[in-house]
Amino acid sequence: MKNKPFVFGVLIIVLIAGISYIIADQTIENTETISSSDHHIFADYEELAEHADLIVEVTATNESTQVIEDRSGRGHTVTRVAVNQVFANSTQQKLHDQLDILEPTYVMRNRGLYTGVTRYNYGHYTPMYADQRYVLFLTWDDKRQGYWVRSLEQGKFNVDHRDTEEQATRANNPQLQALKTNVLQHLAYLD
Repeated sequence: MKNKPFVFGVLIIVLIAGISYIIADQTIENTETISSSDHHIFADYEELAEHADLIVEVTATNESTQVIEDRSGRGHTVTRVAVNQVFANSTQQKLHDQLDILEPTYVMRNRGLYTGVTRYNYGHYTPMYADQRYVLFLTWDDKRQGYWVRSLEQGKFNVDHRDTEEQATRANNPQLQALKTNVLQHLAYLD
């Protein structure tokens, strides 16, 4: 009977540790970059537009699905967007008010004792955020029946200036900053 307080104390400690682990598992998100040196670097709007099947302004929704393609863990995110404006559609495919965009980023639950999830970004791409507006340069993928963001971070530009991750990426990349300025000037977002 002298062990009851000790056993009770151990049970409380185990319960607190278990609850802490569950909370941490739901809140921790690490970010990893997957090196991708095989994407094209564009000089200006004209060059980028030549390589895009579709150029649109969209508003991202909060509807995203993580797609893990194989056992190695490679994947992408399918994000639904509302189409605000179509600037170019070289494939002449019929477009709906909403499109599912294939983004070169995905989230995967960590395995084993590691808590939380890890977001994997290809190159310097950052995900689109709900209720934010973007100009996207897209290429059609027959296999996945969807549009990929063309050339990673080279094909996505936040136009309402609220995407702080994209701003941070641009701040460290003068080429990307110059490309965005050129794209926004060409599409009349900047004077």
